[in-house]
Amino acid sequence: MEALPDQNELKMRYELEKVYNQDQKLSSLEKIVKVEFFVNIIVGLLILAIMIFVVFWRLDLLNLLGKQVVPVPDLSKMPTTERVVVAVEKEQTPVFISEQSVDIDKAFQADSGSIRLTSSGNLKREVFGFLPYWVMTRLDEINLKLLTTVSYFGLEVDKDGEIIKYDSNGKMLSPWFYFQSGPIFDNFIKKAHSEKIKVQVTLKCFNQSNIISLVTSQSARKKFIDNAIFLVNSRGLDGVNIDFEYIGEPSKEVRDGFSSLVIELNTELKRQNPNASLTIDTFVDAASNTRIHDPEILSKNSDVLVIMGYDFHTPESSLAGPVAPMEGYGNSIVGLLGSYLDKVPAEK
Repeated sequence: MEALPDQNELKMRYELEKVYNQDQKLSSLEKIVKVEFFVNIIVGLLILAIMIFVVFWRLDLLNLLGKQVVPVPDLSKMPTTERVVVAVEKEQTPVFISEQSVDIDKAFQADSGSIRLTSSGNLKREVFGFLPYWVMTRLDEINLKLLTTVSYFGLEVDKDGEIIKYDSNGKMLSPWFYFQSGPIFDNFIKKAHSEKIKVQVTLKCFNQSNIISLVTSQSARKKFIDNAIFLVNSRGLDGVNIDFEYIGEPSKEVRDGFSSLVIELNTELKRQNPNASLTIDTFVDAASNTRIHDPEILSKNSDVLVIMGYDFHTPESSLAGPVAPMEGYGNSIVGLLGSYLDKVPAEK
């Protein structure tokens, strides 16, 4: 008969089994940790791959890498005298409308029979339009009945407030030529006035340094005002439209200087001709961001603010999008007008 194990032996067996079981648990735990570690690595790599794919997809690099660059057309061989955009796929500086040529005759080749813009009775709202100098040879084909005010666009001013009339070679610039050319513009003004349409002249400045120098100099502002009023009086116009487009956030001095220019011009213009009108072109986000245009001050010292509700996306934008979105995702005309109307009366 086999002897039963004594108490000490049983205790030793129990301890050995306990240690063995603990080793088994630790071994299983190590395996689980290793599996989780490798799973985390795989998941991380998958997430990274998805993020890279999304970035490439959003930037359209996948398509771009597979495309062949299209050569830019020779613009010198394009028939024309003025401007239009040329759409090409290329890896070069974006092509803007102000840098290209256009055959102005083609702009008037649309079948007028397909155009349904009509009106009956008097217009109930202000309808402001621009008359570009490059259409001056086709004035007879422009329908004025849908406008209340039209502004000749436009005469550029320099840093001293003088009208830029000639190029660097001494050749007269087209905007100035058509403005003072006599019967062409005179007949247009008479026709517009006969239909009770106001005619203004747009004085514009798109050069950053010229804008800074002009608005921060009291003498330059005075020269600008003198020239503006002379232009109005010499052609029997109804007022002035100001189009100063300073890109980015200006300094307080520049912003205040532009406001001073408008205040001083409005005061002198109305002093000499109480019926004359002053309109200011402003960026649509001027009430939401710090721009050269201070809507609250400008609205109190002008007759009308013309909102430039475009250029939300340009050829230089990182993502494609609409040029002038009324509504939708991101910034829109309707959305920004909410801030605008908080500072400017709707009638302006």
